[in-house]
Amino acid sequence: NPHSIGIMRDELAGFIEGFDKYSGKKGNDREYYLSSLSGDEFVVSRKKEGSFKVKPYHNILGTIQPAKVKELLLRDLQVTDGFTERFLCALTNYTKRAKSTDDEIDEGLKAHLTDLAQDIYNYFSNRNVTYYELDKDAKRRLFDIFDEADRDTLDENNAEILQSYIEKIKTYIPRIALVLHCLNDYEAQYVQKDTIEAAFAVAKYFINCFVSLTIDSTRFNSGESYLIQWLKLRNISNITPSKLHLSNRARFKTISIARKYLHCIANSGYGRIVPTKNGGEKWVR
Repeated sequence: NPHSIGIMRDELAGFIEGFDKYSGKKGNDREYYLSSLSGDEFVVSRKKEGSFKVKPYHNILGTIQPAKVKELLLRDLQVTDGFTERFLCALTNYTKRAKSTDDEIDEGLKAHLTDLAQDIYNYFSNRNVTYYELDKDAKRRLFDIFDEADRDTLDENNAEILQSYIEKIKTYIPRIALVLHCLNDYEAQYVQKDTIEAAFAVAKYFINCFVSLTIDSTRFNSGESYLIQWLKLRNISNITPSKLHLSNRARFKTISIARKYLHCIANSGYGRIVPTKNGGEKWVR
C-alpha cells in the first residue's frame, strides 16, 4: 500500500501503555482504535492543512510477555468496551528449543553474511576494525553453554524473573569473551575455548549476584510466581484450595494441585496456611 505507514514498537505492552501519552492521559487513543476497527471515518484538523476526513485501517501485530498480559489484559477485562476481545491471541507451548549449531549453514551464506556485517560497520565507521572468529572448540563450547541456558530458561523450578535474566545474560557471553580475548592476545585472530569458559564463569558470577539481589522473587518457581501475581491482581488476602481451583480451572486443574501451590508459596514465606472451622484449610496473607 503506497499510502501506508509502518510504526514499530518493542512490544504490544508499549503500544497499549503509550495511549494518550502526549495528551496527559486525557486523550481518546483507546476510543480511536476501537472506532477505527469498526471502519468509522475521522475528521482530522491541522493548523496548516485545515480539516479533512480519513478512514484508517490498522493491522496491529506483536508479542507480549505473560506477566504483562495479566497486568494489562486481565485488568482490561473489567472494562466492557471490547478492546481486549478484539485481539486474536496465540499462545506458544514449546517445551524445548533447537540445539545451537551452524553445521547446516552453507559456507557461502556465512561468508556473505560476514561480508555484509563488515560492510555495514565500515559504512558507519572510519576506524580500522579487527575481526575475530571462534575456533572450532570455542564455538562448540559456546553452543553447549547456550543450550544449557535454554534448558534453564524452560525449567519451571526457576522463577520467571531468573529465566528472563538467564535468557538475556546469554547475549553478554560472546561480548565478555571478546573483551577477555583482546586483553590476553588481541593479535590472535581466533578466540580459544578457554576464553569462552572464562566468559561463562563471569556470566555465572553475574547470575549469582542477581539471585542474591532478588532472592524474594527468585525463590519462587514460575507456577508459584503466577499464583502470587494472580492473588495480587485480585487483591485476595485469603482463599481455600477448592475456591482457587474453581476460580482458575485452567491453571489449577484439581483441588489437590491448588492445595500444593498454596502450601508452596506459604512454605516460601508468602502468606501462611491456617485451619478453617469446617476442618479444612485456607491460605491467608
